[in-house]
Amino acid sequence: MWWIRLFLFSGLLLSVHSCQKKLNTSKKDNAITVDTISNVLEVESEQNYVSTFSLPDVEKIEIISYPDRQWWDTIATSRSGYVTVSESVVDGKLMVKASGIKDRVVLDEDSKILLYKTLDSHNCPEILGETLCFNPRHNILFYNSKGKIISYIEICFQCSKIRVSESLENKVCENRVDELKTFFKEVGVKYFGVD
Repeated sequence: MWWIRLFLFSGLLLSVHSCQKKLNTSKKDNAITVDTISNVLEVESEQNYVSTFSLPDVEKIEIISYPDRQWWDTIATSRSGYVTVSESVVDGKLMVKASGIKDRVVLDEDSKILLYKTLDSHNCPEILGETLCFNPRHNILFYNSKGKIISYIEICFQCSKIRVSESLENKVCENRVDELKTFFKEVGVKYFGVD
């Protein structure tokens, strides 16, 4: 009977030892951990990323910043005190006076991709409530190969609001204003002042 106990005990030792070897072997072979799985998923999602935001014929994207235009770029002040500011882009031309522009940043190809991902309406967060103010101090300008502005996005970070040109309606996530501000800082926009 003692030999049965010895046999069972040696079998138990052998199985524990073989399990130990399997664990050690998998570590030596660069086993996939939870961290590497999440990294693989992030990389895979980046590689499979297909933007729903696109603009055909965009040759150049420029970001400009300027103080609130109602104080320096007005076209008329009515008797009632209302200030009229022209549209920022009319017939493909920038109507903001060049003398008031604080920053002009032209995006490189990598920055364009990041901008498109930020503007993409896929998984756009829903924000409840809306402000009535709109005093834009930033504008994203999309130029074609002839230097004509074909689309634009005006941004008011103070009010967390954007206004898009007609060609971009229903194509842009308008609820990522904070992400846009971070992006602007990363690409070199410096002016974010109130005025």
